Amino acid sequence: MECFIQYHSLNKMEYWPVVSGESSNNWGCIRSKKCMNLIGKRVFLIAGVKQIQNKMTDYFLWCYVDVAEMFEDNGWIVLRGPNFICKQPIRLNDVVGFDELKKGAANFSTGLQDRGMFAISKFITDESHYVPIASIKDPLKWQFDFEEKFIADEDWRDTKRDKNGKPAWI
Repeated sequence: MECFIQYHSLNKMEYWPVVSGESSNNWGCIRSKKCMNLIGKRVFLIAGVKQIQNKMTDYFLWCYVDVAEMFEDNGWIVLRGPNFICKQPIRLNDVVGFDELKKGAANFSTGLQDRGMFAISKFITDESHYVPIASIKDPLKWQFDFEEKFIADEDWRDTKRDKNGKPAWI
């Protein structure tokens, strides 16, 4: 079973992966000229963030794209196709098999590769985790709910809150 995984480091990139809008249809994920042909393949995104109060990075299963086309744009290889997002990002740190995957991917420093040989790939590819990205009617609420559950570090919260900590857009 193929399981191509792309890693997105918030600490390095300084932004969360996009949840909605035109940008969510494009993935600028690879800077390597030796990129394999991914048309017809499914690429999964894992987002990681090291928060100030945590000793270790938190890793989240975020979304996937069914690659329909690839093109180069400013040194990036962009993947485009139907996008599916987790109903809510899943924290992977405690999922059985994640440490093996992380070690096999050299802490995600090896770039985009097929990780289908790892036991956790069955969990990652389970379609019950995902919905079409277009079905997320309120992306701000989706992001807010995720941040409330997992993100304590205010520097990594994208959604605005009022003085009582409630969503500022309601």
